[in-house]
Amino acid sequence: MSFEQEEKLVDYACNRASLGIGFGRKQFLKYAGNYAKKYKLTFKNGNPSLKWWHGFKSRHKRLCLRQPEGTAAIRHQCMDATKVEKYFACLKTIIDTDSLHIKPECIWNMDETGVQLDHRPTHLCRKGY
Repeated sequence: MSFEQEEKLVDYACNRASLGIGFGRKQFLKYAGNYAKKYKLTFKNGNPSLKWWHGFKSRHKRLCLRQPEGTAAIRHQCMDATKVEKYFACLKTIIDTDSLHIKPECIWNMDETGVQLDHRPTHLCRKGY
């Protein structure tokens, strides 16, 4: 596989990670095998080996496996424009109704640090994220 083709794999993996749907190593190796087949390239047993994986990671330093921060599945489901817009419209109504814009000390925030909301799978991502 050429370096340019490998870079396309890296870009795709980084884009998926930025969307919160990263690859695990096994998934990535399977995807790389299917990608190679498109270009009539073959790997022994159909998919890249762990040896290829280690070489690939050494050639593409911006890529790493990391433990992503856990995010509850319900949060992902709720993050669409319509639901977010509705949330802020309701919040504005409450702030206006109770005149909270002139009483900011009555508005509280919650720190969710340490609250386990979901499992934490390992995903392939760009270094530094």
